Amino acid sequence: MKKTTIWVFAMFLLFIPLAYSAPISVARFNNIIGNITLYATNDVNCTDDNSTYNIAGLAAGTLTQEPNIGVQGACLYSNDDRVQWSGRHFDNITNQTALIWINYSTSNFASPEAFLFKGTGTSMGAGGVRIMKDNNENTIIFTYSQAGGAETGASGSSPAFFSSADYVLLGISINVTNMANRADIYGFLNETVIATASPTFASVTGNDSVNFGGRQGDDMLVVNAHMGEILWINMTLTTDDMANITKTFFNNQHLIKIAQADTTPPSITYFNLTNGNGCDVWNTDKNIACNTTMGTPTVQFNTNEDAWCAIIGNSSSTLGKNYTEMGSSKSCTGAQAGEGTASHLCTLRSEDELIFESSYIYISCKDASDNQNISGISTSGPLNVSVTAEANARDSIEQGIRNALLSSYTTYTDQRIYARNSANTQATGKFDKVVKKLGKIWAFNRIGHSESHVNMFNITPVLYTLEFSNRTTAYIENQTTLLINATK
Repeated sequence: MKKTTIWVFAMFLLFIPLAYSAPISVARFNNIIGNITLYATNDVNCTDDNSTYNIAGLAAGTLTQEPNIGVQGACLYSNDDRVQWSGRHFDNITNQTALIWINYSTSNFASPEAFLFKGTGTSMGAGGVRIMKDNNENTIIFTYSQAGGAETGASGSSPAFFSSADYVLLGISINVTNMANRADIYGFLNETVIATASPTFASVTGNDSVNFGGRQGDDMLVVNAHMGEILWINMTLTTDDMANITKTFFNNQHLIKIAQADTTPPSITYFNLTNGNGCDVWNTDKNIACNTTMGTPTVQFNTNEDAWCAIIGNSSSTLGKNYTEMGSSKSCTGAQAGEGTASHLCTLRSEDELIFESSYIYISCKDASDNQNISGISTSGPLNVSVTAEANARDSIEQGIRNALLSSYTTYTDQRIYARNSANTQATGKFDKVVKKLGKIWAFNRIGHSESHVNMFNITPVLYTLEFSNRTTAYIENQTTLLINATK
């Protein structure tokens, strides 16, 4: 005698709003794909005859009907175009999800009782969950069977039929994790939960079938709808999962290929050094220098996908670092940084100030799946920058002088000094900035890449010199002030 699965439900309806929050990782997609029990992967929108059918664990079930490929195209479309997996049923309720990528309209349905997915049983009395056409309305409903075969709709909205030009993702997901005798049921339209139920149940073993496409009471009469993808997955899906799967299908990709779809690091598609009048020459040639008066310039750039990025500056054109190697302290910050988006605004930090006329900026990014470049390789490569470093340093020296002397002093630029100390040692040299007040002189130099130190001695208490190499403007200003205050 054929065993029949009987589900006994004590109905308790509960609406649980869930919201999409973030992209999911490749690891999560791999987990979803690894739990697919049954799928028919056609061309996403039923245009090409390139179908793939697969059933995991055939020993537990048999594929008894395949879509009629070549008659109505590579999708579930007309009579006998359906997938039935006999001998696979909800022996005991487990976490699982049925997904259908479909376009449908009122005329697509062969009868008022037509269903798109039937979780178990060949008749109303066998119990289970279904995505089906409302018997009296032109809407889709998510239902489950109670004891005695009564069909109950989950609480929530019922989507009206769409035009034949629209594809949508319909899903019904069951979650029994950590529950003694209750299942949470979610009906999805794309990434949105539109219907929920939380019934208690009792179940016994049976030997019924899983069906995609069919009509109540006669599995050979089916829904005439374009089902481009069908999946039965042995896990509960979240709204985040559904949002990403929906996006995948809308982008005309197959879910089954997603595990390999995003293993590539982000790339930068547009640059603009925003200081001054802006500079976008790096989009043509990164070796062409963008001019800036700022030692900590800001770069606006776009990535080919949502990304998180970091930025550093250096005088070397061969300093390669990926996102991890740059470290979190170099991450783009601020309200307009664009972290987790494809549009970014990133400013060099003060400790990475460009202190040489010929300098380079490096940007490295990672995506939501932690894809990033290999060690020693940045996303941007070296971005050539021409900085007014000499002028910036001289401005900092002057500011340091003002901080210390306030008034009644004279400043000289590019001033040559001749000196002789008590040992009759003579020295001469040219200084960027010299300041004189009363009988004292202070001389300061910023030493660039191609310049040499003067190395002039001090003559206490009348002459003091200080030279800066490889120093930031903040450091130069501070040390200038300290020297004058200590010797004035």
